[in-house]
Amino acid sequence: MDETLTRFAALLDPDPLLTPTEEQRRAINLLPSVVAQSHLTWSSPSELAKLSGDRLVVAVAAWSRQDLELLDSLNRYVAAHPGIQVYVTDVDQAFDQIPGVGEVFQTPVVGRWAGGVLTQSGSGYAGRKIVTDLLHPSRVASS
Repeated sequence: MDETLTRFAALLDPDPLLTPTEEQRRAINLLPSVVAQSHLTWSSPSELAKLSGDRLVVAVAAWSRQDLELLDSLNRYVAAHPGIQVYVTDVDQAFDQIPGVGEVFQTPVVGRWAGGVLTQSGSGYAGRKIVTDLLHPSRVASS
C-alpha cells in the first residue's frame, strides 16, 4: 500500500497520471487495505451476515469523498473508544445487507446493533445521522 495514504479521504487525492475513473478505481481497490490499517474492520457481505453483538456497520462508496471523510471521523472516534466495533464494507456489494433501509439513493448505508438486535438503520442523511449521533452523543442528549 502507498505509505502516503494515512487517512481515508486521501484515497481520492488527485493523481495527474490517472484519469478520474482510474482514481476512483484505485480508491475502490485500496479501501480494504486502508481499513485494515485503521481502528475499523473490513467486512465482506458474506461476513456481515455472521456478525453478532453490538456493532455499527457502515457501507460506503469508495468514490465518495464525503463517505471517506466520515470514515476518518469514525476512525478517530474508535481510536479513542476502543470498545466500539465498526465494520466497513463496499456499498456496491452490500447495500442490501442492512435490514430496514429500503431503496438506497444516497450513501452511506448504516446499521447499528445493540445486543445483537438492529436498533437503527438508514441511508444517506439518515445513515450519516446515526454515525453523527454516535460521534457526538451530547448533541443528541441536548436536542
